[in-house]
Amino acid sequence: MKRRVGGGYLEPSFMPIAHIGLGERDDALASLDKAYAQRSMNLVGIGQLPWFDNLRSDPRFQDLVRRMKFPGG
Repeated sequence: MKRRVGGGYLEPSFMPIAHIGLGERDDALASLDKAYAQRSMNLVGIGQLPWFDNLRSDPRFQDLVRRMKFPGG
């Protein structure tokens, strides 16, 4: 994904999903933090979206949801 964009814009919420699919938990969480810092609107509902299910038990994910003040945290 990074190479394909070639330095152009890539919606910050796409990378965490790619990392999750690759089993890269730490990278997924780091990308989620980056998307949060960039105020990505696509993170709305992160507390309920099923593709984040395998991160829910991680305290870093729980902290992020808490900081976002969205339901599901």
